Amino acid sequence: MPDFIQGLASWNDIRGQLPVSWQAYFSTEFGNQFSFTQRQTFVPIDAVENNLSSDLNRPGTVTLAASPTAAGTTLTLVDASYLMNGDVIRLSTNEFVEVVDHPNVVANTIVVRRGVGTAQSPAVVVPGTDIVSVASAPANVGKIIGNSRRGNEVDQLAIQPKGGNRKQYTETFQHVVQVGDGQNRSVQMLPRGMADLLGKNRAIAAQNMNRDRERAALYGVGEAPTDGPGVSRPKEYGITRFLKTTNVNQPTNFAAFKPVDLAAAVEKVADAGGSPDTIYWGRGVNTAIATWTLPYVSFNGEPSAFGTKTQAFRLPFLGDLTIVPCPELEAGSLLITSSEDIYMGVRRPVKYEPYGRRGDAKEGDWITEEAIIVNNEHRHGLFTGITGYAPMA
Repeated sequence: MPDFIQGLASWNDIRGQLPVSWQAYFSTEFGNQFSFTQRQTFVPIDAVENNLSSDLNRPGTVTLAASPTAAGTTLTLVDASYLMNGDVIRLSTNEFVEVVDHPNVVANTIVVRRGVGTAQSPAVVVPGTDIVSVASAPANVGKIIGNSRRGNEVDQLAIQPKGGNRKQYTETFQHVVQVGDGQNRSVQMLPRGMADLLGKNRAIAAQNMNRDRERAALYGVGEAPTDGPGVSRPKEYGITRFLKTTNVNQPTNFAAFKPVDLAAAVEKVADAGGSPDTIYWGRGVNTAIATWTLPYVSFNGEPSAFGTKTQAFRLPFLGDLTIVPCPELEAGSLLITSSEDIYMGVRRPVKYEPYGRRGDAKEGDWITEEAIIVNNEHRHGLFTGITGYAPMA
């Protein structure tokens, strides 16, 4: 059967079986061809304009901006805005200090108690120590160990969570189907099970619409709607337009990408606060697996009711991460996601609306309105520009 209908015998055969959701069918039928959108959770949303959250974790380190002396009790930092009274910090000299007052977020200074700790074998206390130069890491980096309180303190100040909001706009996809009676009367070599040309064209239009949905969710430009002269239709931002924290062009060994480089890419997303569980891999995934000659576990499922097997696999060295081939993702690209922060927001569920007839013409359209919702962009990663693969030495 031709690829353009992906194994579908007849739209009329399944219409009565799908009284609730065409999306349920599309997720089954196009789950491999348009794997990014069709494998997301679809959640109703109400508005064209949506605010997405990006809430960053409190940093785990501080950076010294000036060299402290052994007796100094005021430390100057690059940024003190995320510290609290009672925070304990381990400096590069292994000396522990305790913040004893509210940080000065204007001057980026903190007042500290030096040489914190009670000696008890084998633990020792490092007294106040000079840090001669804070020009670079690791000398200028301190690790936040945690906050300490007595439990009866009042008038403490909260820290302002870091992050911000971004706009996302729903995009309407509409693909029209039109067939004149003259076309229906002509001899058509239809796929098996197709009753007429309208059914065939409806199937093709459905595939074309789902391809548009996939590409927009990946690479959409993003544009707010406007009225009047120069009117703009609302357009969604693709996920690749949102990612900035972990957005790497030509990662390490991009021309000879190895399994260890893939593991490093996953770790980079985890280090940024993500919980990566799915890797969408553009064209080249089969070349990589063949080149690496590593064992892998295939999750190609049993055929669905419509004859489609779900394609996914795992590499043992990545644990439970699932790798999903993503044909519409550009070649040499990896999209590493934390699934709990991504879903498809649906303002208008996908449906086919027949127009009725105008003379001998039969018409209708597929239509839906949606957008990819990406919260906490730092929990995902995009790696592009991979041009070749190499086995482990």
